[in-house]
Amino acid sequence: MSFSGNESVATKNRKEKQAEIERLHEKTFKAWINAQLRVRNIKIEGELKDELKDGLALINLMEVLSGEKCPEKYNTKITLDMHRIENTTIAINFITKHVGKLSVSSTDVQQGNMRIILGMIWRVILTFKVERRGEGDADDKELSAAQRNRQAKKKLLDWCVEKTKGHNGVDIKDFGESWYDGLGFCALIHAFDPSLIDYESLKAENAQANLELAFELAEKHLDIPRLLDPADICADDEMSRPDEQCFMTYLSEFPIAFLAGKEKADDRAAIEAEAKRKAQEEEERKRLEAERQRAEEERLKAEAEKKRLEEEKARLEADKAAAEEESKRRKEELEAQSAALRQLEEERKRKDEEEEEKKKKREEKKKRRQQEADEAEERAKREAEEASRLAREEAEKEAKERQEELEKRQEEDDAKRQEELSKLEAQHEAERLRLEEECRRLKQQLEATKGKLIGKLKVTVKEGRGVHKKDNSGKADPYCVLFLERQKEKTRTIKKNQNPKWDADFEFYVSDPEAALEVTMFDWNRIFSDSFLGKVSIPIATLNDGEETTAWYKLEGKKAKDKVTGELCLTILYRKEV
Repeated sequence: MSFSGNESVATKNRKEKQAEIERLHEKTFKAWINAQLRVRNIKIEGELKDELKDGLALINLMEVLSGEKCPEKYNTKITLDMHRIENTTIAINFITKHVGKLSVSSTDVQQGNMRIILGMIWRVILTFKVERRGEGDADDKELSAAQRNRQAKKKLLDWCVEKTKGHNGVDIKDFGESWYDGLGFCALIHAFDPSLIDYESLKAENAQANLELAFELAEKHLDIPRLLDPADICADDEMSRPDEQCFMTYLSEFPIAFLAGKEKADDRAAIEAEAKRKAQEEEERKRLEAERQRAEEERLKAEAEKKRLEEEKARLEADKAAAEEESKRRKEELEAQSAALRQLEEERKRKDEEEEEKKKKREEKKKRRQQEADEAEERAKREAEEASRLAREEAEKEAKERQEELEKRQEEDDAKRQEELSKLEAQHEAERLRLEEECRRLKQQLEATKGKLIGKLKVTVKEGRGVHKKDNSGKADPYCVLFLERQKEKTRTIKKNQNPKWDADFEFYVSDPEAALEVTMFDWNRIFSDSFLGKVSIPIATLNDGEETTAWYKLEGKKAKDKVTGELCLTILYRKEV
């Protein structure tokens, strides 16, 4: 930095101090912006004044912090200076909407006026990290920006005092010298989780080592990025040390991290409740399946009864046809007998004519006999026709009564089955609506999980070997279900195979470093519930960033004493999000 010869020593010192403050602010604020934008894989590499000129980084920053889409359409492809000016104007309007009126214009950003740019970023940090609107009193909205600044500063300082209370060597009074020896930061880590740090072994004279340890643990376990440099804090020249704004920017991340830690504990409780609910759903599904099977049995029974009635009807119709056939046969026999009698009568008449005179008396006698025969024949014919008519009417009446009884019983059975089916359909519809609501809720939880993304996990379910049915009776129909946090995936089913091959790829989001990938193998069953064949559990903490591994995992039972057989081959690649 150069100065003219006419400037006083005080002016030079003031300008040097201002330049050093701007350097530290730019270093801290740049690291803070990168920490917020990592969810979108955006990182500022160059100088802050150059990286903000196109307005895209500021717009993305505000969308991440506010959780809103930019209300104005902006230029995603920058080819002209006009595009940069328009974007910075839109970004400033977006910021003003949430933090209040600003004394900044797009010209200040384009000209790289660092004092105004850093002041604008500090207002954003105050609003979204230090003040954390929505957690304070409703009367806060009536305060001025300066009053809210002082109130937010006091609340953050009081919070730090409360969390570090009782730690030897820590006396938090400000956002400066109180933090130089690093014990205050270590005390916050100890308050978050005492198992992470041996606080009693720390010494105030090891300031840089204390700061390095605290920043490393905060980044690893609280997901707080390094916004400060231990070398800057321990600089011999106090003018080169971070000021109050730098410390407040970094410390404002700790209350959020403490709250997130509590939410993770709540999430674990929610997962246990979800597992219990799913068990209840499985019991309900089994009950509904049993009811469905009973309804199916009733349906089959009704169909069998209907078939029996149809066979009975067919038998009656056959009996009726047989009776008609018998009546026809008897009629034909009678007609044949009549024809024979007529032929005999003709022969007798011919003989009577030859012996008419000699056998007149006998002829008359024969005529009487013939008349009696004719009367008997006619009587027999009438009796046969009457018997046939009565038998036919009786059979028709009996068949009609049986048909009416069958139709009545069929209508009653159909009505009963329709009523049962209507009840089952209503139950199934209610269950379907409940499951759709549950899917929507899980999707919302998944979207919320993506916002806290710390990595992505790619899993390939390659193959299995030595897979047997639970009773070792033969080949299984295996498939796998993968579960990580609230995400669930499933492979296809391989039929009748002890050594199935899937080669199925899946991708999961990781938001909890203590989570574990669970791969469970089931045996598909057409009628009953699918059988458990074994599972594999792989903690995320055991995976190395960027390292792809392929290995065989032995299937385990639900309990240690359970006996299962077989192995599962998985390819796993875990990548942390920067």
